Amino acid sequence: MERVLVIKLSALGDFIQATGVFNDIRAAHPHAEITLMTSKPMMFLAEKHPAFNQIAIDPKPKFWQLKNMCTLKKFLKEFDMVYDLQNNDRTNWYFKLAGKPKWSGIAKGCSHPQILEDRRALHNLDRIEDQLKQANINTSHKPDVTYAQENASPILKKHNLKKGTYAVIVAGCSPQHPKKRWGKYVELIKELEQKNIPTVLVGTKAEEQDLNNIAKQTKALNLCNQTSIGELIDLFQKSACAIGNDTGPMHIAAASLCPKGLTIFGEESPGSNWRRCAPKAKGFSVIHQKKIDDNSVKDVLEALKL
Repeated sequence: MERVLVIKLSALGDFIQATGVFNDIRAAHPHAEITLMTSKPMMFLAEKHPAFNQIAIDPKPKFWQLKNMCTLKKFLKEFDMVYDLQNNDRTNWYFKLAGKPKWSGIAKGCSHPQILEDRRALHNLDRIEDQLKQANINTSHKPDVTYAQENASPILKKHNLKKGTYAVIVAGCSPQHPKKRWGKYVELIKELEQKNIPTVLVGTKAEEQDLNNIAKQTKALNLCNQTSIGELIDLFQKSACAIGNDTGPMHIAAASLCPKGLTIFGEESPGSNWRRCAPKAKGFSVIHQKKIDDNSVKDVLEALKL
């Protein structure tokens, strides 16, 4: 039996954008045993994805950990074909460690290289699609996380929220990137309240203080750190729209069949480039200014036609 390895480690938004091409790889290898190598934070989405037979966690051995290095080398040598969708220095080194098998990626000397000189200028989805075309993979599937959906109807019922009436607000972002945070969510939520649009705040424990502060100043329902990823997918799908910063949950929204969404970008925000990493889906768009807080509440409402 053919054995195939797909490597996609992180981050959350990048992983979600690869969920469609996971299906493309499965379609190209319908009878293969396909393993995904990923990172622990991605496990919930990884283990439920229908394209894979097995999930492996990247052990990230140090050069001096000889036993761990030998174990990883033996593991990598088991595969007939490898699709490296991470394409970083570590995974390029894995190509050499594996003995240079058939390999799709950017590792020097690999059998199916992506040769575009400006690949880093492409949007993440376009870059992955171009890479796989070099390996004769037809890329027809879009990012989709509905396979991991869990019923959030009890949450909606508890808080008297009706399907298609509320806006999900993603006001936080990674603690490492505070400049990705738009500072006008209180004003926005109050405008939505005037339009009789209920709002729901979602986020992780790391964002709890910021979301609590927003909730204290508004009537927003604060579900920070109170939903699973699966329930979050369902909340997005049943909402009227999603509005948020350049962060992983907005990619969940875009890949969950959320009716429409808007991501707010600041061109000076480190690590934030709307041309390369904005969520892409039907009904989803972006607004961007040089400084993120130069985007106005009026800009948001006009972009979403609210």
